[in-house]
Amino acid sequence: MAENWKNCFEEELICPICLHVFVEPVQLPCKHNFCRGCIGEAWAKDSGLVRCPECNQAYNQKPGLEKNLKLANIVEKFNALHVERPPAALHCVFCRRGPPLPAQKVCLR
Repeated sequence: MAENWKNCFEEELICPICLHVFVEPVQLPCKHNFCRGCIGEAWAKDSGLVRCPECNQAYNQKPGLEKNLKLANIVEKFNALHVERPPAALHCVFCRRGPPLPAQKVCLR
């Protein structure tokens, strides 16, 4: 159940350009959010008219990219909770004598 909640919550923190959790999220005037690097790269080749990749809102010039502080704080807290734990060691189920050995592709005894 907690995993479903985490996945559902994570979906809201995904940049629509890179499809990863936001890194330094910025908000456009149309209120869509992107990673600063992603939107910068998307607009790098455009010198005049630029568009929001999400809603296609046109801007005559590149708008200032304000950091979305609230979203950045949420992402930071999410990342702190989402620390990957190393997988538990699997033990060989065939070896019955001696201390349990980590599972291998070939038998060590």
